[in-house]
Amino acid sequence: MSRSATNADDQAETILLRLIRGSSPTGILGMDSIYGMVVRPLLTVTRAEIEEYCRAHKLTFRTDSSNADVRFPRNRVRHRLIPYLGRKFNPRVRENIFRFAKMLRADVDFIENNRRRRACSEAIVSRTNERRHLRSESLDLPEPLLSRVLRNAALRILGTDGWRLEHRTSKL
Repeated sequence: MSRSATNADDQAETILLRLIRGSSPTGILGMDSIYGMVVRPLLTVTRAEIEEYCRAHKLTFRTDSSNADVRFPRNRVRHRLIPYLGRKFNPRVRENIFRFAKMLRADVDFIENNRRRRACSEAIVSRTNERRHLRSESLDLPEPLLSRVLRNAALRILGTDGWRLEHRTSKL
C-alpha cells in the first residue's frame, strides 16, 4: 500500500483544475482519501499545518523541485490562480473549494448509493466482462440519473481507465 503526502491544498488545486477542464460532478469531488492501494492520510490537513508541525517537532521534509515549475498547469493554479483568487475575491478560497467538494460528495454519494443503484439494476438485462446489455425502456430517466447509469455501466467495463470518460450531450 502506498502512502501519499497529498494534502488539502492539493485537493483544492485538483478540484479547481478539474472544474476548469470541464469535469463531471464526480470528477469535481477531487481525490479519495483511499483509492485502491493509495492512501492519502493528510488529505484534510493543509500544507501550512504540515510544515508547522514539522518545524515544531524539528522534522525535515522534502519539496519536489518540479512543484515550482509554472509550465505545469497544477503549478500555475497553485502559484498564480489560487493566490490571485485569495487576494482579489476571498482569502479562504482553498478552504471554500474543499468545503464545496465535501458537500458535493455527500450529494453525489446519496444519488450514487440509492437511486443509481436501483436504476442500474433495473436497466441491466445481462452482463459479461466486456458488455452490459441495457433495457432501453429503463433508460427513460432524468438526464442526471441517466448519465450515472451509463457511466456506471462503462466503468464496470473500463475499470480504472474510466476516469477518462467524457460527458457529452447531443441533440438527436
